[in-house]
Amino acid sequence: MKRLIFITVMVICLKLVITSAQAHILWINLKPCYPKVGETVWIEIGWGHKYPRDQVIGKGLLEQVYAIDPKGKRVALKKIFPSFYKFVPNSEGIYLIVAKLRSGFVSITTEGHKLGNKKQLKDVVSCFKHIITAKAIIKVGDKKRDFSRLANMPLEIVPLKDPFSLKIGDVLPLKIVFKGKPLAGEKLYAIHIGYKRPIEANANLQGIVNVKIDSQGEWMFKVIHKIPYPDKSIADEYLYGTSFTFCFKQKRGKVYLMGMGPAGPDLLTLRAIEVLKKADIILCSNSMLKDFRELIPASKVAFDLWKGIHGKKALELRKKDPKKWHARIEKRKKFVQHFLLEKIKEGKTVAILERGDPCIFGPSLYWLLEGFDDQYIEIVPGISAFNAANALLKRPMTGRGVRFVMLTSPFSLFGKTNKEADEILRDLSKYNITMVFYMALGSIERLVKKFKKYYPPDLPIAVVYYAGY
Repeated sequence: MKRLIFITVMVICLKLVITSAQAHILWINLKPCYPKVGETVWIEIGWGHKYPRDQVIGKGLLEQVYAIDPKGKRVALKKIFPSFYKFVPNSEGIYLIVAKLRSGFVSITTEGHKLGNKKQLKDVVSCFKHIITAKAIIKVGDKKRDFSRLANMPLEIVPLKDPFSLKIGDVLPLKIVFKGKPLAGEKLYAIHIGYKRPIEANANLQGIVNVKIDSQGEWMFKVIHKIPYPDKSIADEYLYGTSFTFCFKQKRGKVYLMGMGPAGPDLLTLRAIEVLKKADIILCSNSMLKDFRELIPASKVAFDLWKGIHGKKALELRKKDPKKWHARIEKRKKFVQHFLLEKIKEGKTVAILERGDPCIFGPSLYWLLEGFDDQYIEIVPGISAFNAANALLKRPMTGRGVRFVMLTSPFSLFGKTNKEADEILRDLSKYNITMVFYMALGSIERLVKKFKKYYPPDLPIAVVYYAGY
């Protein structure tokens, strides 16, 4: 008989421990996670232990479900079913969705769990009064608002960093607040929709827990806090439970190919300055870093994009052994493209800096980025050297019978044979064309000799170097 009583007591105690550690929790599922103004948001109230879906919450158990708009105004939700609601945001900003369970007593008796307190039930082993709440956060549009504001719940989890600006691997600091004050030492459980087990961490003296967000998707954070009940004849303790949910969707990384103008910062576009500020990583030459040192933090520069394939030694190699030089280009291209794809996966913004305009004799597009997926690239146009030259000469490119402008280089004109250049110039001489030759200082004599053959001696020619400086 004693053995039977001992076993019975052990079962009851074990059940009590499980109940304390795994109390039912309330949470909120949202769809879509990133709605637009005027788009319907569907809200599902979750209940139980198994996030994101477990038990269907009973009719009448929910006391309140509502939204708080960006201005702090409470917004009523339309009830579809006992655990399903919807609402339509009418402005951009951060919205809070709040749910509160109807408070009550739960007792553990010799016959199991029952609703009611010690005075209402017989054979009560333990009793607690529960106060269970849930909160979710959604971002509507791109307007930034206060994501750390309180929803005035007795126990609350508050993000101290914008959860919608996170990138994979970032740490999200969360503050546990109990009745308006930081709750130190309490345990927080972080549950991702794809995890088998939650992450556990205790709050520091300021009530803060740092959680590494290493996966995209839906996250739920929960806290259970217990304090003694003042009248032990009614209950043993208060059990406060709360959850905080949000959907983490990392923005895909991007590569900006940027035109930095022909000279220094004074000819840089506002768009280029904006991208430089938000770029996580910058790829540029050492000379570019020197010329734009006021705008380019050295800590952001990953490496010199053209090291080994540009400069005096590379030019000598190109003349001496073109095959070896092209092999070096291919090797560099594979390295750069692999680097860019990895950073895109990490959600990073990469800026590749080029002189002038990247689409006018910009080497990145036809060398290093050849074959790279266009969907990842955005080109920021820049002022080209010929724009700066026009400004210096104070002459238009067209007008007074000139209908065409041709941008080229001596190498493109001459090709591999002088005969090819003769044929091109002979045909072009039939039309009034403004020809702009890039990288032509080393070929002036050759160009003049060819032009004399097909053009009059009074043909206007201007030589501009260091355009824009």
